[in-house]
Amino acid sequence: MAGNKSISAVVLIEGREAIPVRTIPFVTGWMLSPDVLANALALTDMIQRLVIERRPPHDDDFISFDEGETSPLPTIRYSALTAFCLIENDSIVEMKPKEWDLVVDDLAGLSARLDGTGKSREEQRPIWIRESIPLLPAGVFVWRDEFESAFSRAYGQYRLAIVGERDGDRGLTFNPIIPCELHGAVLDGFYALPDPATNLLALSPAETTPHGKSGAGYISKKLAALNQAATRFWANADPSDKSTHPDNNEVSNWLIKRGYSETLAQKGASIVRPDWASVGRKPEE
Repeated sequence: MAGNKSISAVVLIEGREAIPVRTIPFVTGWMLSPDVLANALALTDMIQRLVIERRPPHDDDFISFDEGETSPLPTIRYSALTAFCLIENDSIVEMKPKEWDLVVDDLAGLSARLDGTGKSREEQRPIWIRESIPLLPAGVFVWRDEFESAFSRAYGQYRLAIVGERDGDRGLTFNPIIPCELHGAVLDGFYALPDPATNLLALSPAETTPHGKSGAGYISKKLAALNQAATRFWANADPSDKSTHPDNNEVSNWLIKRGYSETLAQKGASIVRPDWASVGRKPEE
């Protein structure tokens, strides 16, 4: 479906807020485009700017002023921003810099291909936006607090000057407007996770249950998957256009991949189907 729509770019992973890397260009207002982001995570470019986490000074961080006298060297050490991959068994694996090399190459190839079309930069930009996002890996994220710290250090007003800067240009938007056709792509790999903005699935981080548990720990993975299935398959469906309506088999197959039995998946597909949607199959192409 054509058009643009605001969606949440934050998911909860083990009770901690995370940002899928495919949403980061939109969260940053394209200050971190896919190629800049991939190069930073590959440690091939801008690494001195995307840094986080203050570390204790090393023992050798001292400078001598007079013979026999030392004073702490005012050096702050930081570690690089790290991305993580959410794999099928819900394990979290750190992505190494070398794993981003292929992504960097793919994005460079896309840029070269667009340059070879002879189109102007203005004509290339919409194509670049839609084709570059899926080249970032699905199911990969950064922790929100770490990313906010890294972005602030990289793009703070005392670190970087922006010509023609407008109010809010340096801000992060966690409910960005994203082309509807990319909604599925940017959240690919995260549909079974709670969305902090969705009351059905999660309390905000500051809230707690009556028993003192915070976050969405009481939400089962199957319930989270059911809600995400409704969003994935029906959020952008047009009630008047049956060609945009998924059939139940498509939805149930998606649920089966996320731990549902075949019988339960079929029931789940029926539950998330809107009341206005007919039960018939969508028209053949």
